[in-house]
Amino acid sequence: MNKLQRGTCIRTSTIGALALSLGALVLPPSLSATEAQSSKQTASAQTKYAAVGDGVDSLQQFSTSMELLSKRVSPSVVQIFSTGYNLDSDRERNNTNLFSRRSSSGSGIIIASDGWIVTNAHVVEGSRQIRVRLNQEGDVSASQNGRSRHALLEAKLVLADRDTDLAFLKVDATDLPTLKLSDSSELRQGQVVLAFGSPLGLDNSVSMGVVSSIARQLDPDSPTIYVQTDAAINPGNSGGPLVNTGGEVVGSTRSFSHSQAATKESASPFLAM
Repeated sequence: MNKLQRGTCIRTSTIGALALSLGALVLPPSLSATEAQSSKQTASAQTKYAAVGDGVDSLQQFSTSMELLSKRVSPSVVQIFSTGYNLDSDRERNNTNLFSRRSSSGSGIIIASDGWIVTNAHVVEGSRQIRVRLNQEGDVSASQNGRSRHALLEAKLVLADRDTDLAFLKVDATDLPTLKLSDSSELRQGQVVLAFGSPLGLDNSVSMGVVSSIARQLDPDSPTIYVQTDAAINPGNSGGPLVNTGGEVVGSTRSFSHSQAATKESASPFLAM
């Protein structure tokens, strides 16, 4: 009986030892798999957060570059005021013609430091007086010929071309900030552009968009080809610059009504001078 009990104890001890050995063999792989899964999840989370962080950094860098670009371009954009007279027909009074005073505003681009400005011809067409207001945020001298650089300057119309809708003005000023004219033939569809000007009389405004089309002929009888953009362009923007991300002028903006064209916003293209 004692031998039987002793044998049973030996077998029980042996089975217990085997169970402990098997447990020792089984437990470490289970722990290793858990640790591996945890490490994998941690690495995945770190990768995800890194990707999000890179995206935020890229967006911030883009925003900063647009801010710097706006700050660099704005001083070379002017607001233009023109006044003149229109010949109106008054059919209620024996078909007589009457003169009425008119005033309009637009935008312009300083292309030479000695006072040369380009704008749209329709902005100054028929004007008796043209005045130019420099950007008040521009870094220019405090005075010019005894007058503030921020005051309205009298401008002279030197040349206007209806076919291209471009006009050149001259003001009595020096050391003005200028913009470089780019070759618009290098534009590509989808390229990011910014439109500067004074929409609805609100000076020093900027909007952003892309090049929707690089060749729009709105009038089959006109040789003028326009660049279409989805950047917001409103009355008052006319004559302002459409610039690329390098700050170069690729066109002079113009707003069209629906009756004039299927597209509302476009730009008269420039060629490098």
